[in-house]
Amino acid sequence: LIVGGGPAAMEAARVAAIRGHKVVLYEKNSQLGGHLVEGTVPDFKADLLAYKDWLIEQMKKLGVTVELGKEVTARTVAEVKPDALVMATGSTVYRPDIPGIDRPIVTTAVDVFLGNADPGRRPIVAGGGAVGCELALYLAKLGKKVTIVEMLPALASELPTAAGPALVKLVQDSGVTAMTSTKISSITDKGVTAIVKGQDVVNIDGDKVILALGMVPQTALYEKLKGKAPEVFLIGDCVEAGRVGEATRDGYRVGNAL
Repeated sequence: LIVGGGPAAMEAARVAAIRGHKVVLYEKNSQLGGHLVEGTVPDFKADLLAYKDWLIEQMKKLGVTVELGKEVTARTVAEVKPDALVMATGSTVYRPDIPGIDRPIVTTAVDVFLGNADPGRRPIVAGGGAVGCELALYLAKLGKKVTIVEMLPALASELPTAAGPALVKLVQDSGVTAMTSTKISSITDKGVTAIVKGQDVVNIDGDKVILALGMVPQTALYEKLKGKAPEVFLIGDCVEAGRVGEATRDGYRVGNAL
């Protein structure tokens, strides 16, 4: 029984099914993909969209039983009686303790990509990692006047040397304003107050503040269900929020270990 429908979950299901196991996968949302759903919205993520669609097609091709829109509980596990339980419940948006973070002006990159939130006309993207840069580029292509606020000295610093500079160049060419070495100290109804290089206090105006400050693992369900099956594995983002390749490798490893 695999709990979750992101890349780690589907890769574990794919490999286990190839190896002859009867696999059942539960996903609480209405579609498979996990964070690949919102992560493949921009047109420049077409290669990742193809990978998501391929994984979903493998579920059908290999006979994996997929249950969408269903949350797993201890009762579910008792009914299915799996030999192994694979927890791949993913991650959720990190919301730091910044004054004003609960104001209506604040939304998340996930909700903007999914179309669940209006990005505004002058959005401030809080966080200049890969997700923040991709979001800024996506919004700039929609004609928004975007400002990125990043506390580190460089944008997309977690990306490999080939990908990072290429993404940053696209962001710069799109007309996005990038403020690095800048830390948000509070959020107001008119934007954010930030500290530049640990010294100067500045007010940055915007009509939306979009959080792209990373993800944190979701392990609450694992804590409830560990010990409910002979073998229980924890994989993917619910171990440590990372990138697609890392999640895929984790799923492959566990699919082979079952």
